[in-house]
Amino acid sequence: ASPGRTKIILGTNICETSITLPDVVCVIDCGRVRQVTRNKRTGGSMLIQQWCAKSSCKQRAGRAGRVQCGMCLKLYSSNTAEYVMKAESEPELKRVPLEEVCMSILASGFSQNCMQFLSQAPQPPSIDSVRAAVEVLHQVGAV
Repeated sequence: ASPGRTKIILGTNICETSITLPDVVCVIDCGRVRQVTRNKRTGGSMLIQQWCAKSSCKQRAGRAGRVQCGMCLKLYSSNTAEYVMKAESEPELKRVPLEEVCMSILASGFSQNCMQFLSQAPQPPSIDSVRAAVEVLHQVGAV
């Protein structure tokens, strides 16, 4: 937008990135996030809406007033922030189906053993999740 125009940023995952818009003075944070997660019943993925982590809310609030005074309007109660929201969000490797990740590891030649490769991650996925992903890849004839 041209200088002097009002810009509104709604607090989303995008608002948590390192993008700095210097003239943002207000962020409206709904406290919600849509994330891909593994459906434990079917093994597939699903997009769910849930409360975001406190750390994410703090990051969103930090988008306002980067270079001048600013404010963050939170559209959730202090009770929700205190008792419902988790402190940190779960790492992606621990919450999403791993078929695509395993396929990429194998196709790129990084390793022939997905579990061994993924166990080196700072927060590795569970052995069961990796086994399930590799099993699916075998069942569909991808490996």
